[in-house]
Amino acid sequence: MNVRTDYNVRYQAYKCMKLTTIQTAERLNITDRHVRRLIAEGKLPAEREGKEWLVDEEAITLFEQGVIKNIKDKMDEMAAFTDYIVANPDTIEKIQQKKLPIQSKFISYEEYLDKLFIEKRKKASELIKKLPLLDEKLGSATAMALYNEFRECFVLGVNGAAITLAIVMLDYASKHRLFKEKTKITPDIGWTSVEGLQLGETVKKLKEVGVITEDEEAQLLKFNSKIRNSYMHYKIQELIKDMVILELPSINIQTGEVTIHKNVDVKTMPHLWFSAKKKRDAETVAEISAFCISWVNRLLKKN
Repeated sequence: MNVRTDYNVRYQAYKCMKLTTIQTAERLNITDRHVRRLIAEGKLPAEREGKEWLVDEEAITLFEQGVIKNIKDKMDEMAAFTDYIVANPDTIEKIQQKKLPIQSKFISYEEYLDKLFIEKRKKASELIKKLPLLDEKLGSATAMALYNEFRECFVLGVNGAAITLAIVMLDYASKHRLFKEKTKITPDIGWTSVEGLQLGETVKKLKEVGVITEDEEAQLLKFNSKIRNSYMHYKIQELIKDMVILELPSINIQTGEVTIHKNVDVKTMPHLWFSAKKKRDAETVAEISAFCISWVNRLLKKN
């Protein structure tokens, strides 16, 4: 009887050192099915005990260590070929719990500015070659002030701001020209007569007074609806529509497995919206700015 009891105690102690697939799944924060797949693939050593698979604690610890190393290697590999790695705060916390080298580094304002200026200087020498020029003979202090701000953003690669300022210049130039046309009929009319007009309204009125042709009206109205409104009202999904990521790698921080997602529609991934817009801005800033500045030059040109 004592021998039997002793055997039972030793057997229970032996079992306590091992975990079932369900317990292992909880420990690794994966599914029971995933654990069984790892066992079947030989990635996680286990022993058959009747109908159950039992996994040794030491095997689980070694597996976790291997996964952590694998995750670090994969993250290093991915970081070497990308500008952005996106993760939500919960994922970052889990990575830190695994003691992976996710670090935050404090730098002084001076260090930040030095690094920023060096990076911007490199790009500025190329971007300035694409800068659309404002006609210096226009004689508009407001237009020149806006242009100076626009030029700084354009040359420094602050593309979203450059696009917005270019659009603001077009808005201003359109109202200014309409205001001049109105004063020919009513000399004492005030600026408030055009102040509240949206670009689409201004364009239609410019057509009515003969400043632009029907084709030019259509061109400007198309720009207003497709470009201007999307930027000024920050219609992010409109701005990134049709953008597709051909290959998007993601890493499972529980298992270290990397999945390559093909032809990903950016609109379905909100955490990538801003990165996608930033790329779209860089691709379109020269074209949009050139369109706006050319119209500013034309609308403000003295007759």
